[in-house]
Order: sequence, then C-alpha cells, then structure tokens
Amino acid sequence: MKYSGLICGAFSTKGSILADDCWKSVVISEDDRMKSSNYYYPEFVNFCKGVTQSSIHRFVMDVEQTVAVAVGFGEGLRDVDVFVSDVTIYQAPYDLTLFAVRVDMEGDANDITAVISRLRIVESAAQSSPGFASAVLDPLMDIYRRYAVSAKQVKGLDNASSYSRLVEYGNKFKVFQIAVVDDGSWEEEKSDIMLFEVATLAPIGSYNPTGDYSPSKSYLEKTLKEGKISVFNNWKALSLFDTFTILCHDFNEGNIANYIDNYFGMIYVSELFVKFYLFRLNNNFRLNNQSADKLLAQFEDFEYSCWFENVSYNFLPRLFHRAIEQGLEIIPEKQCLYQMIAKQKDAREKRDDQRMNNLLFYLTIFTICSTVWDASSLFNEMYPYEHYFGSAILGFRIVVFAMLIIFLLLVVVARIKKR
Repeated sequence: MKYSGLICGAFSTKGSILADDCWKSVVISEDDRMKSSNYYYPEFVNFCKGVTQSSIHRFVMDVEQTVAVAVGFGEGLRDVDVFVSDVTIYQAPYDLTLFAVRVDMEGDANDITAVISRLRIVESAAQSSPGFASAVLDPLMDIYRRYAVSAKQVKGLDNASSYSRLVEYGNKFKVFQIAVVDDGSWEEEKSDIMLFEVATLAPIGSYNPTGDYSPSKSYLEKTLKEGKISVFNNWKALSLFDTFTILCHDFNEGNIANYIDNYFGMIYVSELFVKFYLFRLNNNFRLNNQSADKLLAQFEDFEYSCWFENVSYNFLPRLFHRAIEQGLEIIPEKQCLYQMIAKQKDAREKRDDQRMNNLLFYLTIFTICSTVWDASSLFNEMYPYEHYFGSAILGFRIVVFAMLIIFLLLVVVARIKKR
C-alpha cells in the first residue's frame, strides 16, 4: 500500500501569525486564483486561499524527515519509518488556527493503519515517536506559545505535558488520507471492507462478521451506506467523523496532488474550520455563559462570511463537500446551536420585556393617582365639595375613591383582555 495522509488539529490563537525563518507564507497568484475560480465559486476560492483579510491564511514549514514510529506490543513491538513532508498552518477567522501534517508511507497496510492510529491520538503521538514530536509537535507548540489566546494558557507549559493543547476540543487529530492499493486487492466487496478498515484505522483483515470483537455486519453496511462515495471504478471514499479516506488503485501522483490540493486543502480544511468553530461556540454558550445576543450576532456574521452552502460548479467537488459535511455532522450541530442560542436570546428578551411592562404598570398606577388628585382638585374648583357634601375633606375622599375604583377596574379589564 502507498499512503499519503494529512493529520489535522486546531486551537485558538490571538493576533496574526507572522512568517519567519521556519514558517513561510503561502500566497496564491492571480492566475491560479482565476483558474480555481473556473471550478469553484470565486468567494470560496478567496476564502480558502487567503485573498481577503477575513479568510484562511497559510504558512508552511518544510520538514522533509523520516521518523520512526513504534507500533505493536510486547515482542511484536517494532519501528515503522514515516516520511514527514511538511506542516501547514491555516490561520482562520475568529481566532482559530488549524494545522495539517503531511505524512507518506509505503509498505504493509497493517503497519500503516497502526502508525496513523498511534499518531492521531495526541497523548500517544510523542510517546510512539520522539522524532515526530521533535520535528512536528515542538514547532507547533512554539506557535501555540507565541499566539495563544491568553498568557494563562501558556504559563508553565513544557512540551512533554502539553501536546494535548494542539487539539483544543477532543483528544484526537482528524485525518484525511489517500491509500493506493495494488490491482489484486481491488475487488468490489473486498475493497469495501478494506476501505472501512483503513477509515477506522483497524488492522487489515480484522473484520469478521461473526467475531466477538469485530464490528457487526449491520454497522459496516450502515457506515458504508451513509458515508461512502463511489463514482469511478478506480477509487472510492468513506467520510467518517474522525477520518476521510480515499481508497484507490491505478492512481498517479498527479491525482493524489489534485485531491490533496483541492479536496483537502480547500473543502476539508474549510469544513474542519466550521466544525471547530461550532465546538467553541457550544463551549462558550454552555460553559462560559457568554451573552446570547453577542453569540448570535457573531454566528450570523460567521454564516455570512465563512459558511458556504455550495462551493463548486462541478458535481464531484460538490459531492465531496456534502460527504465531508455529513461525516463531520456539521448541519445538525449548526442548526441545534442556532436554535438554542436564539431561544435563550428570545427568553431573555421576554424577561426584559416583562420587567419593563411591570415598571410601566407601576408608573401607570402612580400616574393615575396623580391624575385623580389633579382631577378632584379641578372638580372642587368647579363645584365646591362643601356645598354638595357638607365638607371639602369628605368630598375629596368620595370623588378620589370613586375615580380610583373606576381607573383600577379599567386597568384590570385591560390586562385580562390582553392575557
């Protein structure tokens, strides 16, 4: 098996990341932007390629190193060589920074899935490969220290105990992977099972529909039905929550480069940004108790500037976009969060309206009392009470109480009708 994978994470940062000796800014040329705009919506190209201020800006660090990753247990423990090509940082809007580590391998499929299953778990990546930690995780931690949201986040951090900060929500890196197999492994049913095993990073050949510790046949069929893409006979893909996998044969380097540059570099990265933004929005709403008004206003701005219902004029990118969106479960979470935040905002506005109505009610009562007194004084001037009631004080009392009863009855009837 020949394998190319992108291992991805995200964390919050503050301020703009600056290019330096290690990290080079990636800027798209006008010609390339125009060419991409023939296939993808221009606004989507501008967003993904850092054309505007509020878009995704990229910085790449060349690694070009082969590192050893320990896999297996006990007597079966062994090192597998992994070539780390580069690390790309994607500085996105709303103070989110994503990154992707490009790794390549060629060899036994079981070794490959074992390596990625180790590297995608944040806690085990450094333990399984000190070389990977030195070449990849340490430079990323340096970026984290320099651009973290607050000084409290980086105080007292050392690399060995803090790599988990590179995945702000959860404990796993996301993986976009392309696995090229030989023609002998490419049979419809056999390749479907291999696709499932690679996507779940399970040992190849481990699926057994009757085995106690193997995924059930119904789960396999359900997963393939909901997340599988199959268009051409030389490849198929499976979109899951933690991985997006393309299994193929007769795939050349040009095909791989195109899929990584476009389907990963534009579609998957943009959808991953949306997912991490929703993670943080949920956290701010439920745990940090941020103002619903503020969150809803930011969410509506996010929808306008960073959310793309459709991304391409062509069917295949649109197919990938929908599959990735479904695999990451973006639409249900987005709708649920929006409804909850809007509901809380409406409830708070209702409470504020109720308080204002109560205040207006008390002011109305006070105004009525003042009006009654002024009116009774006017009546006394026009028709002196002492001539009709024998005493001015008694006249005032009778007229005031009568008017108060009439006004209060009118108020009570009005409130009852309103309810």
